[in-house]
Amino acid sequence: TINGKDIKASDLKDINLEVTLDTEAIPSKLISNLAGGQKTRQLSLTYEGDFGFKASLSLSLGAENAGQYGNLYYYDSNGKLVFMNAGKIDAAGNVSLTFSHASDYVIVIGEDQTSKAAASAKTGDVFPVYPIAAFCIGLGLIVFSFFRRKRA
Repeated sequence: TINGKDIKASDLKDINLEVTLDTEAIPSKLISNLAGGQKTRQLSLTYEGDFGFKASLSLSLGAENAGQYGNLYYYDSNGKLVFMNAGKIDAAGNVSLTFSHASDYVIVIGEDQTSKAAASAKTGDVFPVYPIAAFCIGLGLIVFSFFRRKRA
């Protein structure tokens, strides 16, 4: 579905909106690490690049997944999966997700990841703070004991 009000580009070209489901374009290990045992579904859009508008794609993920969320991630040029958006799966098993460019995508079926993605870094990277904090505290204690011994 494309809303004419969402078309921002002034020089649109022909765009092939073909969707291929159950592709294997994304490495399975990367998907496995992201999904943690949850169901997934890969899809690829034939066109390459930005559309110049937002498009909403509705697809069936199965009635057995009703009430859960379809969390959309795209496979970026750096080999990372980046969260895009999520949609609640309706009673018939359908979900609607928003796209603005073509790429390879994976949908992870489970809890809504919108709030978790907003809390983490925009790149999708998570930086481990605790080991660095422990190192700094340990270094501080060493420096403190060194200067304490020099005074004595």
